[in-house]
Amino acid sequence: MAKNRVLSMFVGSLALCAAAPALANDWSEKIQLCAAAVQDEGLAEIENYRVKFAGGASRRVTIELIPNDEGEKLEAECRLRRGEVSSVELKA
Repeated sequence: MAKNRVLSMFVGSLALCAAAPALANDWSEKIQLCAAAVQDEGLAEIENYRVKFAGGASRRVTIELIPNDEGEKLEAECRLRRGEVSSVELKA
């Protein structure tokens, strides 16, 4: 009994480890989409900022825009629908 339980926990943790890169890739794509939307809407020049993931959900991603030089840190929230940004909002 104990061996089966340990084995099933081990197999379960392996499955989670295998899924982690796919999940990370999905978030990276969402972050890039949001950053591109900020640029396209003219809200900020992305090349002047370092983009950092700040949070998200299945249909929403929040990124921090940290200035390369001096300036104020910004936060952008993008709403996603079917793999595209449906709206973007900039917060100072």
